[in-house]
Amino acid sequence: MGEAEAKIILKWVVFLGMALLFVTSLQAQEANSKQKAINVPIDHNNPELGTFSLYFE
Repeated sequence: MGEAEAKIILKWVVFLGMALLFVTSLQAQEANSKQKAINVPIDHNNPELGTFSLYFE
């Protein structure tokens, strides 16, 4: 196999990898948009502790 064929194969591998990442990120966004979240305070008397999130569909 020559150098030209290796470059073409490498370009296809990179292209298909990027396409797979794109599709995966779209599926993750769709899954996140279906979830609902409730932010619950850890301690009502001490707001510096922050909150935790409950996720449900």
